[in-house]
Amino acid sequence: DVVADALATLPRDIILHGRAPEHHLDLRGTRVHVGTGGASPQIVDIETGGYREACLRDIHDAARLVEHLPHIHFFARPMVACDIKEARALDLNTAFACLSGTTKHVITSASDPEHVHDIAAMCFDIAGSRAAFEAAPFLSLNINHVVPPLRYAPDACAVMAAAIEAGLPVMVNTFGQMGASSPVTMAGCLAQTHAETLAGLVYAWAVNPAARVIYGPRPMITDLRSGGMAGGSGEQALLTAAAVQIARASGLPCSTIAGATDSKAADAQSGAEKALCVSMAAQAGCNLITQ
Repeated sequence: DVVADALATLPRDIILHGRAPEHHLDLRGTRVHVGTGGASPQIVDIETGGYREACLRDIHDAARLVEHLPHIHFFARPMVACDIKEARALDLNTAFACLSGTTKHVITSASDPEHVHDIAAMCFDIAGSRAAFEAAPFLSLNINHVVPPLRYAPDACAVMAAAIEAGLPVMVNTFGQMGASSPVTMAGCLAQTHAETLAGLVYAWAVNPAARVIYGPRPMITDLRSGGMAGGSGEQALLTAAAVQIARASGLPCSTIAGATDSKAADAQSGAEKALCVSMAAQAGCNLITQ
């Protein structure tokens, strides 16, 4: 009954705003928007061809690039600023680097409820007031609220509550690994993913029945031969599309990650794997496709 009440009353007509009208993201129905994402600690240096630690300037430069790419609709921070060691400074400066680089909708994260208040205060200053931001929210938070299988992550849930209380939209994300932290069959993995994601929606609804929450299933494939993630596999594309179809059947605005690859270079394998998973997520009607 609690789940049914939450699903009956949570908002469905969600629009995530940019700071320019042409960047608004309408999440109603099967409208599809694609963007960046991830948490890479390293980046390939285009001058040397080698890997180095990502830094805050890389995030800002990536945001500036996305600002001018018409087919990338939002900016989810794709890297970790390894040059900032203190957690509050990392969260706040990452949000600032994103917002100063693009007027498109920004998705970032926070590791502590107090950091959420700091990020929200910055957003209110940019918007002119809290009311102006809440009327057109241009930043939302990724929340990984669960530790699969079937356990809430208390720290992440506290961050989610703080974000909702501050009026920030939240991505309710679930990252079960098929064959590792969720059942080895697709059906079992999808059932667990749906249960865990619904649990996050119910938690958000309990904080505020009018919370702007995005159903975010991200089931991943484990290669049972190695124990590693097989993000570029054909099974990954099927699993992602099926998770999106469950969200669509529930009438929920949704997001997922697509575009992972098992290739170690930007080659034909990488392109084929990304094309398969992204296109299947889009054809399934995912509203926000990240990474």
